Amino acid sequence: MKIDDRLLNGEPYWSAYMHSKGTQLGLPIAGTFEITPRCNFNCKMCYIHQQADKPELSADEWLDIGRQAAACGMIFILITGGEPLIRPDFPKIYKGLKELGLLVSVNTNGSLITDEVFDMFVSDPPNRINISLYGGSDDTYMKLCGNAKYSVVTGNIRRLKEAGISMRINASFTPENASDIKAVYDFAKEMNLPVQSSTYMYPPIRVNAGGFGVAPNRFGAEEAAKYMLTCREQIMTPEQLLKSIEGIGGMHEECTGSEGEPMHCRAGRTSFWAAWDGRLLPCAMFPIEGYDIRKLGFAEAWKCAREFTKTVRLPSECAACSHNKDCCACASSCIAETGSFDKKPEYVCTFTKTFHELIRQKYSKEETQNED
Repeated sequence: MKIDDRLLNGEPYWSAYMHSKGTQLGLPIAGTFEITPRCNFNCKMCYIHQQADKPELSADEWLDIGRQAAACGMIFILITGGEPLIRPDFPKIYKGLKELGLLVSVNTNGSLITDEVFDMFVSDPPNRINISLYGGSDDTYMKLCGNAKYSVVTGNIRRLKEAGISMRINASFTPENASDIKAVYDFAKEMNLPVQSSTYMYPPIRVNAGGFGVAPNRFGAEEAAKYMLTCREQIMTPEQLLKSIEGIGGMHEECTGSEGEPMHCRAGRTSFWAAWDGRLLPCAMFPIEGYDIRKLGFAEAWKCAREFTKTVRLPSECAACSHNKDCCACASSCIAETGSFDKKPEYVCTFTKTFHELIRQKYSKEETQNED
């Protein structure tokens, strides 16, 4: 959703400015290194977790790609997985990328932060650590992730917070952990940490052989909208919620358009995703072969990804829809839901319109009552 990024994600203005300049110049400002598809959790909705069917790139190979990408303009790098800390050579990759002068962030489930890793983060802090918090108890963790690590994860968050490490909590909500939404946000408030939450789960097309639209471990679209509102209510006032949907059409608006828009996110324009096997993708969710960085070199792989991105067109129906001001429909959700970039993802469409209507029904009435 396209609500104020500073409210939801905490992105500083200077970062947005760098991406704006990168768009003009065609530079890969931000990259994601998916250093492994493996994980010590088995979250039911995960679209990456799998056993590698060929060797993962070595630490030296990742650092070589980092040098090439930095030479092409990369400033920000996110290390992710799978669970990146599952690799014994994670410290070598992390330190090596930091030595290149890059702003390094880390995605982690927070359960494998050993004393060695903790000391490394304290002595050489990351730009930010994004820690996934999957619930408010060990029972919820066991139900969703197959690993009862809530106490371990929250203990590590507390320790990192005390050490002054910049953090954000990532929260994905599904039928298994929706009852813990308030608990997750209450913990975040206690820690004074921002939360990036989602109730929309992509169909895991990377691990289910391209089963477009098949996502058994998620809400129906209407339920996802209801729980998204619950999430927003934890951090936004009724006035802010109503303001967020100003100018957006009603529930039954007809969406028509003559031509689909090009991609408007940063994927393939100022950002890229390097998969664990060395393929460069505009976005992690694109089920394309991608461009082999080791064979082509980073500069050529990035050029190919940019050219591919220019060919993508979004659904024509979305171009004229007023709901697109606050909609998570994008190239990746279109392809994951329908198998095509230019087909409207009905699940996302229903989710978005329901979300807006729920706000309108609940808070417009309250506003009217308050005026009376």
